[in-house]
Parts: sequence; C-alpha cells; structure tokens
Amino acid sequence: MRSILLFFIIPLGLSLACDCFPRADKELFCAADWVGVLKISNSSVDPDEDSHRIFFNGTVSRIFKGSIGESNHVTIETPKSSAACGIEYLEVGESYLLMGKTANGAMKMNICGQLGTRVQPWTNVSQEIKENLEKRRYEPCGKE
Repeated sequence: MRSILLFFIIPLGLSLACDCFPRADKELFCAADWVGVLKISNSSVDPDEDSHRIFFNGTVSRIFKGSIGESNHVTIETPKSSAACGIEYLEVGESYLLMGKTANGAMKMNICGQLGTRVQPWTNVSQEIKENLEKRRYEPCGKE
C-alpha cells in the first residue's frame, strides 16, 4: 500500500517544480531584452497576496545588452516561488549576472532565462561566460 501511495505522491511533487527547457547561452542572451551585472540593495515581496512577486532593487554596474533608462538604479520583478521559476535567493550587497525581459516598462526575470546553470554571484560566473559577454561573442542576435 505504501509503494502505491508513493507512486502517486512523488510525481505530484516533481510536477510542482520549475522545469526549464535547455537552451544555448547565445540563444538565452539573444532572447533577453537586458543583460547586466547588478548589485542587490534590497528586496521586497509584493503586498498584494494574489500577485506572488518579489521585487529586487539594485544598482547596475555593467550592462551587456539593452538599456536601463536614465538611472543605474533598477527594480526587477520575479515570481515569488522557485516552483514558478522565480529567483528568490539573491543576497543584499552581492552582485549578480542577471538577464530578463522588459514588459510594460517593468524589468522581469526568471530562472529559465539566465546564463550558465543557475544564477550566481558575478565573481563565480565562469571565465568563459565573462569573456563571451565582454567580447560580445553572443552577438549578432539576428532580428532585433
């Protein structure tokens, strides 16, 4: 009886996790509206309980793609839950390589749109990815 119950429970748990389709770094870079190194200054959860969003505020230290407007201070939105592919573990004071989309003037990101295997501090990003960004090897992207 236990094995039958586990047979149904384990797949249910697995189906609640974020599932990203594997894509090459160039494809991820080209799909993004913005790519940059951001130092996180604070985070907040959207007070609207139905929205399920976290906001990260930060300062852009480097931009590799896109524009961030007139200020280098930005707010980035992500789903609150890792099950919804949100990025919920950014530490205040740390700089990260992040990328995402802009929709209705808001910068948005999720775990599936990031270079490398996961979001990590800029100091831990592989030398290969850093060189590809700095030497613009992910470009051209085709139609933009």
